[in-house]
Amino acid sequence: MPLHALPLTKDSPYLAMCWEACRRRGFAGVHLSHNLCHDAHDLLDDPAWAAEARAWVETLSGNGLETWVWTHEFHRPPEHLIDADNRFLFDEGDWAEHLRRKYEKFLTETLPGITGLVFTFAETSYEIYKDERVVSRHAAAERLRQLMEVLVDIGHRHGVRIVVRDFVYRLHEVQSMAAAIKGLPPEVTVMSKAVPHDWQPFYPPNPILGQCGAREQWMEFDLGLEYEGQQMMPYANLEQTAAWYRHGREQGIRHVCLRLDRYDGEKGQSALSTPWGQLALDAFAAWERDASASVESIHESWEKAHFPGAAEAVRLATASLQKMLFPAQNWLANHCMLPRYGYGKSHLVDGNADRLATWTGRPEDEAVRKNLKEMPRAFRLSLEAEAAEALDLYAEADRLVRERLDPHHPAAPCWQDGYRMLGSYLRLLAAYRRAFFLLREREENPAGAEDPETIAAAIDTLAAVGESEAPHWKGRCFTAIPVCKAMGGKSPDAGFPDAIVDNLRAVLASFESSQ
Repeated sequence: MPLHALPLTKDSPYLAMCWEACRRRGFAGVHLSHNLCHDAHDLLDDPAWAAEARAWVETLSGNGLETWVWTHEFHRPPEHLIDADNRFLFDEGDWAEHLRRKYEKFLTETLPGITGLVFTFAETSYEIYKDERVVSRHAAAERLRQLMEVLVDIGHRHGVRIVVRDFVYRLHEVQSMAAAIKGLPPEVTVMSKAVPHDWQPFYPPNPILGQCGAREQWMEFDLGLEYEGQQMMPYANLEQTAAWYRHGREQGIRHVCLRLDRYDGEKGQSALSTPWGQLALDAFAAWERDASASVESIHESWEKAHFPGAAEAVRLATASLQKMLFPAQNWLANHCMLPRYGYGKSHLVDGNADRLATWTGRPEDEAVRKNLKEMPRAFRLSLEAEAAEALDLYAEADRLVRERLDPHHPAAPCWQDGYRMLGSYLRLLAAYRRAFFLLREREENPAGAEDPETIAAAIDTLAAVGESEAPHWKGRCFTAIPVCKAMGGKSPDAGFPDAIVDNLRAVLASFESSQ
């Protein structure tokens, strides 16, 4: 099964390390995506960056690696195709010629010699599968099909392969995407996330896997852990990853794409740099050799390079992080950051995308969604118990590391730092969760909720935990933003995370003023 690597960090020394690691590990290709190239204009408008990218293509080609470049459409359409309500005039004819000119320059002058283009249609200036973003007589699936046909023609003209990435946010959008793809030529490849929408560990397999006809389909996994600590702390969800992987195999998928980091790879936050990241990479290498390789055998082989119990320590850490970050298996955090009250409230049940209950269709998940909306006391208390379980799991994992890790092991500093950061993170999250869910209960059931003084005390506890944990987070990052700022604080010395605390206090005050 061919493996492709996706480093997301725009840092030349780190990328050089990635290219060498891909060569050494026998990867088939590399993707320039996200910060390296979100849209072709990133290179078209930056000659210095384009020159460096051309050097990468030469290096990768010399090492026998394919180079795939991501781009998004429609990203920057001509102004005359936008109406007064900022909608794209899709039925106007010259957008196709605009794209032909754009990619002719990109493929002949800016970045010649690449293997292919990977097109995404979500997270663009104009998402043409959304009716409210376009003016057209055509349905969403037909608009997508027409756009894809133009892109396929561009690929034919310039001798590059075309990959359609089907990433969207809602179930009905998945259905439109699948319908559009079925009308494309058979040589078009489809790239799909292993899960629907985003990287949630409890999501089922992506419903579009195996639903794209006889054409080649690739499956994408996130080893950068965008929603699960971004490689700053121990995490390796091998059991669930194996289930997604095997589902893809059953659907005939033989090609895997692996994200390596989340923008901070040069700081050591990369699957290439941490023991648990290397465990995940080892798993995919093992499955490439033997798709039936068990998680247990992979753990056993990897553990020999570390210490007895290393696999169990990572398993316990993974379980602790999942329980704390995903209340009753649902999305709460803003990526890995503490969310403001409104963000957390909306994303637990819906927000900007379909969530767990919609993707699984299971009655038990719908019952949890109902409880998250209504927040009865018994359910809130169960969430507090869940957070306590997460802390207990961490304590056991940390004990294993302290007792069994040789302090002279080359990776000992990474192990020790990872468990120190995990403990700090879990303490912050536990304090946040108590305050947040007390507020949710107060909002939904004011007569039976805890009194305002109890809720205020919980928020004060969060502030105190933030102050005590702040030193651990100096210079540490989630998603390329210093955590003290990303989590709401101005700096570790000015209160941490003070903006989140202020937000929760304001929410409590608004509840009391409305009574």
